[in-house]
Amino acid sequence: LNQFAKLMTPSASLTAPWLNAQLSSNLNLYFTGQLLREPARLALVADLSGQPWFPLQGVLRGNIEAQPAEGKYPHLDYNLTASEIVFEEIKANTVQARGTFAWPALDIAEARAAFEDGSTIRVGGRLDCSQPSVSSGSIELEGPLFQRWLPEGYSYADLALSANLDGPFDHLQHQG
Repeated sequence: LNQFAKLMTPSASLTAPWLNAQLSSNLNLYFTGQLLREPARLALVADLSGQPWFPLQGVLRGNIEAQPAEGKYPHLDYNLTASEIVFEEIKANTVQARGTFAWPALDIAEARAAFEDGSTIRVGGRLDCSQPSVSSGSIELEGPLFQRWLPEGYSYADLALSANLDGPFDHLQHQG
């Protein structure tokens, strides 16, 4: 393929029983050089109970903005919101995540969840996908979320956890 070879996809919709994704404009993907040379936006809505991979319920909505970047892969900005998420006996009223992905780094500016029992979790940091590691990772948890897993007769009144994480997954350094 030469430098002008490309796959042209017009503005499009992807629809499945559980997913609706809308591409904002024409999208040209190139086989050589930069994969993406013009900005694009993807808006999505997903009914998670219909997807086949995980036993989840709830609705996910979001936008992914793609910008051309140095190198082959585009720079992605994501902003995702989910509501009424249920996984086994855990129910999150809201889940939000925003950040960027510029290969190989996934930056989580902030991901947070508010649970039915009043608990909250907030996570942030940078994941390096080429050599699984985390840098400037942080997690904060408040509330009774872990009560359900304590042995009978055990309980706690308040829980507040704050931790920082750095390093490769197999030798993760942590402080809390």
